Amino acid sequence: MPKAQNVAAELRLTFHEYVVEGRAGYRFITKETTWLEVYGGIRFWDVQQNLSLTGPLGIVINSQATAGDTWIDPIIGLRGRYEFANGWGVVGQGDFGVFGVGSDLSWRLQGGIQRSFQNGLSLDLQYKALQADFDNGNTDASRFVWIVLQHGPLARISYRF
Repeated sequence: MPKAQNVAAELRLTFHEYVVEGRAGYRFITKETTWLEVYGGIRFWDVQQNLSLTGPLGIVINSQATAGDTWIDPIIGLRGRYEFANGWGVVGQGDFGVFGVGSDLSWRLQGGIQRSFQNGLSLDLQYKALQADFDNGNTDASRFVWIVLQHGPLARISYRF
């Protein structure tokens, strides 16, 4: 009896996203280890997607369907820390990029708890949400739309010197 051949098709979507921020701020409230600052800066986005379809018997039907774009959002925001016990604090920040330069709208909210040590080391456990609403405005096959809300836990170790 002949052996059955694999006739299934496979559709695979891969993507990468890089988000890099640069910002500068001014602390207008500082009381020991409690502070509040306003900041401004940029958020750089690079999003690329690749779609591949492999047909029955491993025949490649379309191996190079790609889409993506890069853009920059100017941002303004507020961040701070409130120490409620020796070394323990609540931290948070939020910002908006609503200037129509890159995204139509982008924003970030995050907050959580922080443990700071006297040697400059800090440990953070936070929850973060980051959203972007981007459309490159093209009307042909190069149009790219990225409307995404990403959220989840964040753990960070930092050292201040």
